[in-house]
Amino acid sequence: TALTLPNLQRVSGDLIIGPSASITSVSLPALTVLGGNLEITSSTNLVTVSVPQLAAVGSSRRRLGVAPRRSLVARDGSVIVNDATVLTDLDLGSVTKIEGDLEVKDLDELKNLVLDSLVEATDVLIVNLPELKALVIDALTTVKSLKVDDMPDLVTVSARHLTTVLESLEVADNPLLA
Repeated sequence: TALTLPNLQRVSGDLIIGPSASITSVSLPALTVLGGNLEITSSTNLVTVSVPQLAAVGSSRRRLGVAPRRSLVARDGSVIVNDATVLTDLDLGSVTKIEGDLEVKDLDELKNLVLDSLVEATDVLIVNLPELKALVIDALTTVKSLKVDDMPDLVTVSARHLTTVLESLEVADNPLLA
């Protein structure tokens, strides 16, 4: 089943997809405002996620007059994508700011992770993506922490504009990184 909402422009709170065994693709081509968290979890047949116009996650919630939700798993305004075992494509190419954390982990088939415009996030955790060969976060300038871990096929990490890591930088268990 495809979840396609071609005219959805705004979600003032959270956008949560999963757990689900029936959704195979998510397309939100007009979504520009997400006030809360984007959580995609335990979606066993999800292959593609595309939100190509989304510019910021979490930053609009206060402007929209919506009280912050305190997630048990993430800071308000986080992007959490995990346990979608057949997800191959994740396009967040227009997102420039994630108010909270970016966590992409445990995606067995992910081949394409598009984060072309991401400038700012709190903690960035990219872990256990066995099929990912390149991680390009060239627009990223500042993070609290950055962890790139447990990716056996990863050969490239590019973060050309990263100038500040406030707490920790960990790149480990990626045997093909030179």
